[in-house]
Formats: sequence, C-alpha cells, structure tokens
Amino acid sequence: MALTQISTAGVKDDAVTAGKIPANAVGSSEIAAGSIVNSNISSSAAIAGTKISPDFGSQNIVTTGSITGGSTGYGGGGNNPILYLRSTSGRQMKIHNTSSATCGVQLSNNTTGEGEDAGFQLAVLGTGDGFINNPHSKAIRFSTANTERMRIASNGNVGIGTTSPAYKLHLNESTSGNNYVHFTNSSTGTSGSDGAQVGIDGNERLILWQAENNDIRFATNNTERMRILAGGGLTFNGDTAAANALDDYEEGTFTPVLNNAGSFSSTAHTGTYTKVGRLVHYIIQISGTCSGTGSGTFTVSGLPFNANNSTGGHGQAGCMGALFRWNIPDTAYQIGTRVSDNSANIQFFANFDNANDAQLTSPFNAGTIFGSLAGSYFTS
Repeated sequence: MALTQISTAGVKDDAVTAGKIPANAVGSSEIAAGSIVNSNISSSAAIAGTKISPDFGSQNIVTTGSITGGSTGYGGGGNNPILYLRSTSGRQMKIHNTSSATCGVQLSNNTTGEGEDAGFQLAVLGTGDGFINNPHSKAIRFSTANTERMRIASNGNVGIGTTSPAYKLHLNESTSGNNYVHFTNSSTGTSGSDGAQVGIDGNERLILWQAENNDIRFATNNTERMRILAGGGLTFNGDTAAANALDDYEEGTFTPVLNNAGSFSSTAHTGTYTKVGRLVHYIIQISGTCSGTGSGTFTVSGLPFNANNSTGGHGQAGCMGALFRWNIPDTAYQIGTRVSDNSANIQFFANFDNANDAQLTSPFNAGTIFGSLAGSYFTS
C-alpha cells in the first residue's frame, strides 16, 4: 500500500518522541523559519557559543540579570576574561543610567565580599561628579609599566614614590638624587630651567629655587614680611626699594697693625668684625710692651674694609675701650677715634680744653700695654 502524507492534524500530541526520530533525520531545511520560538526551548538547554555564528553582530544584548562565567573564556592562559569587548574604533563599553541617579561599576572579590558597599567603585554621581571610591581601609594604587607610581593611602595621605606616605602629600626619591616639585605657567615656560622648584637636592639640602628674574616673597597673617629681590638683597615689611635692601652679611678676623707706637712689641693683637650691609663693626684686642716713645701720629691700620666718605664725613669709629699706659696730655678731656676717609686706618684724637682736638702722637708710656678698641663705620 502506498505511503500517503500525514498531516500535523493526524499526529497525536506527543506521539512522536525524540527516540523515534533517527539521528540527523531532520535537517535545517526541514525546519521552517521562525517555527522554533523561545517557548519551545527548554530552560535547561545549553546552546554552545560556537553555535552562534559568527557573532551577535549589531544586535543589542539586553539583560536584567548577570553575565557569569568560569575559568575559561576568551584566549588562553590563567587570566581569561569572562567578558571580552572588541572594536576597531570608538568606545568599547558605555553604561548609561536613564534616570538622574548614580551610574557606576563595582569590582569585588572574596576578600572584599559582594555587598552593596563592597569592593572598588567607579561611578558618575547623580550630581554629575565623577566618583572613585574604595570603601575598605585599603589604598588606591596607580601604576605605569607594571610599577606603582602613586597611591592614596586609606587615611587619605597621597604618596608618590612611597607606599607609606607620612603626610597629606609625601614625595620620595628612591635614590640620593634631587626631589623637587616644579611650578610653571604660560609665562615662565615649561622646561626644567623655568618657573620655580621646591625640594631637596642630592646633598639633602632644602632648595627654594626661583628660576625666573623675579622676587621671592614671604608673608605671615596675609601680609608680606620679607622679600628676596631678583637682583639680590633682603627687604622687609613691604619695602621693595633696592637701595634699602640688606645685601650682605659677613663675619671674620683681621690683623691690626699699630703705627708710630714707639718700640712696641706685641704679644697678641687680634681683630674681629661683623659686616651687615654697609655697616662694619670691629673689635680689636691689644697686648704687648713698649720700651720707648715713638714719633708721628699714632694709627691702627688693617681694618677689613675701607671707609666711605660719601656720607659727607669720615667713616666714623664709635667708642674706644680702655688702653692701659696711655700717655695722655693733662689738658685732654676726652679721647676719640675715627676711620679716615677712603682708608682702613683708625685715627686717635684728644679733645683739648673741651673745645679743640688734635691727633695723638706717641700715646704710650714705657711698660706693658693692653686693652681693647671697638667701633663701627660705613664702607662702600
């Protein structure tokens, strides 16, 4: 008897089972397009990724659940990603919240746990602010070339070159080299010789370096207290005039020479000085013996700087200490000293009759002489 076609209406429900269909008996050409719908596929059915050819194309993948995977994913080795996104241009991933609420990514592992506030968080807040957060008492680390360059410690301190920042900003150089913070703007230029640097050099000295032809200012209570002028010198309390700048400080020693002191044999005569700007202050110690009187006017030479007469007079030495065995005329009321113009010589004068003065000659008696001189004068 000839086999006739059996319509679907002639087949009892569930009469044809998988066991009654030979393997490979139904080809894709026997399955009408659209005849298999989602409800025909068992929830336990597994469709291998290799059965989706060649890929999802331009179709969007929409899910309200999660994408999970195991230890095998794209590529090989032990660091296979569960989700791999690839394109030839543009952004590989965009996450958008259709409301004005926070939109973010949360990364966690077994150490952090999987709670809502666990792991590392990267987001844009509802205010539009970017947000990076580690809710745990751990650092946030930044690296290049597989080497850590900076970290934000759990207490908020920022370290560059150190994993244990001690202050709000801590910069560490791993060698005994320079460690500077460099400040520039559009006017200074941006090279290493522009702007200003603050830090320590290779000899561990503190450096405050102004590379520009400009001043350095210091202030307290929002008021300038001191300034280092570009040309050198210190000014104070808002005074910027170069003529008023303190541009020199120096301390030292010199060897005073006694002239026309008779037969004087020195056992010790030393001089020390302090120079602040143009003002020179000196102290001379004299010790020795004199066996006779000399001739000519008595002077002490050898001061470290010449006096300047630009002030309209002599350099002006100040007070004079006691000198034992002075040969002072009975008519002298007072002994004074001064540094002669454009020289490094101290002259000695006696005030006679409280009216006239004259330069001293042969001022010592024979015997032991000792004492000190002190005074101040202006130099160039």
